[in-house]
Order: sequence, then structure tokens, then C-alpha cells
Amino acid sequence: MGKSFSEIINEMITMPNIQWPEVWTAIVETLYMTVVSTIFAFILGLILGVLLFLSAKGKSIGARLFYSIVSFIVNLFRAIPFII
Repeated sequence: MGKSFSEIINEMITMPNIQWPEVWTAIVETLYMTVVSTIFAFILGLILGVLLFLSAKGKSIGARLFYSIVSFIVNLFRAIPFII
């Protein structure tokens, strides 16, 4: 007929079809990608934040133009997580 209820439960608990070395490799790769992207985002955000602070409004015409451009780029990147 089929597997008994206890056989199904035993199979669910022991998980015989899972290759644990592959799971651990995938976990390590995921953590690596997360850490690298976090560091990259931190550095990029810090640079853009400092540029925006240094070229804040009330400065020269060139600084205001630069501020407008960098501010536009920041606002553009801010919308990307909602697009994805």
C-alpha cells in the first residue's frame, strides 16, 4: 500500500535525502555574500554620505550642482530595493 505513518515521521526527522556537506557549503557561501555586500554597501554609503554633507546647500554653485547630482543618485538607489 504505502509507507506507514511512523515510517513517514521517521523519514521527516532523520532527513535521509539531505546532503549535509552541500547544505553547509551553501550556508557558508550565503554568509560570505552577505558580509561582502554589507561591507561594500557600508563603504559606498559612507562615501556618498560624506559627499552629501560636504556639498550641503548654502555652499557655492558648483557644490550645489554636485549635491543635486549625488542626491539624485542616492534617491535612485534608495528606490531599488522596492523594485526588486
